[in-house]
Amino acid sequence: MFKNETTLKKVYFRELVWIFLKSYLGVILRSLLFVVFSLLAVEYLVYEVLKDIIGNSAIFLIGGPLLIIFTLILKFLNLIRVERQKAQVINRGKTPTMSYEIEDQIVAYNLSTGGRNYYEYEQISKVVESEHLLVILIKGNLTVVLDKNGFTQGSWEECQGFILQKYQECKNRSLGIY
Repeated sequence: MFKNETTLKKVYFRELVWIFLKSYLGVILRSLLFVVFSLLAVEYLVYEVLKDIIGNSAIFLIGGPLLIIFTLILKFLNLIRVERQKAQVINRGKTPTMSYEIEDQIVAYNLSTGGRNYYEYEQISKVVESEHLLVILIKGNLTVVLDKNGFTQGSWEECQGFILQKYQECKNRSLGIY
């Protein structure tokens, strides 16, 4: 059995957002293309209005890339803020603190609210490691966030191996490979 206690610190939200961005890359790329084309349309309108004042190529050479980069940075920072706010609301204004027991299933105790959830290994869609976290993505946009330094029983390396083994067994079973 593995036990872990995780308090979601501010720095962890950046890691979580990066994990979400990488995990949902297809959706993000489609959204990004929409944003880029929308920004180019806005830039073209601005160009038509200001071309005589500023010059023909200055807006496209400087304004376009800067507008896109600025928009992406704002989007990323907004995602971090939204995730932190959601966690604050869910945890009644307290810093989210979770306790996990990992054995036959994953049991998550929300120490901030007193709630409890159970997850089966069949529900895992992905396991991702970051600098401070081991994140288990659960079907239905749920996550189990384990602080690598938060293990009170077992180590994160052993737990990661155990979870990956269970995850692979479930994948093989669903594919008919035993």
